[in-house]
Amino acid sequence: MTHSQGRSAQLAHVKQMLKKQTIKIWRYTTTDNQVRWLLAPDSEHATWAAAELSGGSEYLKDVYLDNDEW
Repeated sequence: MTHSQGRSAQLAHVKQMLKKQTIKIWRYTTTDNQVRWLLAPDSEHATWAAAELSGGSEYLKDVYLDNDEW
């Protein structure tokens, strides 16, 4: 398998995974009151991602599903 064939197979796999999951927008707040957003399929993934993006769970205040309609 060539590099481009491997890359195409990876992209096809990601597309298939995305079809199975609904990605939602999550809002999280850090302990210094910064409000940020991220994309995740569920609250577990959102919480883990928010903790990592905040620099650690000790800097994470809360994580909410963002229901704001634009």
